Amino acid sequence: MKAIFCAALLFLCLTASARGDEFTGITMGLGSTSWNTQLPAAVAQQAGFFKEQGLDVRAVTIASGGPVMMALLSSGEAQVVVSGAVAILRGIASGAPAVIVGGEMDKPDYALIGAKGLKTVADLKGKIVGSTGAGSFSEFAVVESLRRKGLIRDRDYTLLPIGGRRCESLHFNPARYRLPLFPPARESA
Repeated sequence: MKAIFCAALLFLCLTASARGDEFTGITMGLGSTSWNTQLPAAVAQQAGFFKEQGLDVRAVTIASGGPVMMALLSSGEAQVVVSGAVAILRGIASGAPAVIVGGEMDKPDYALIGAKGLKTVADLKGKIVGSTGAGSFSEFAVVESLRRKGLIRDRDYTLLPIGGRRCESLHFNPARYRLPLFPPARESA
């Protein structure tokens, strides 16, 4: 796995263009501050895996979700991103010059966390359900999980992305939202 990851980074490094006297290594965009996003890059950096392969890698965390990571990749500001697959797949389908070179997990690691008073998934009918970001994997995960339980977005519940800056806002009222979706989860829905 280490060799595949480093080989993919080396390939991307060789195909990336350098700009003047700016950083000429590989910028790796990390789309979350969660341990499952940060840990693989930190271990590879600290253990010297990148250096062993002759790679100069700079990890940059922009906790904003897949759409922003796709924009960084498409613009050339990052040569590699670690992000949810949904935005990347949408970008590729729209003609973005991107390739998925691997994955870190074989199943999602999200948890559905309900507010007091909710006993079953059916109790979400007519409620506002939160996800960590529009167009993100968390949006896909909540919509698909609830669909499998018989609830359809916009018919049975309203989905509202509440991640990033919106969570930090003074106007954010957690009592308003009934089911925020936060990583990391202990069980899948």
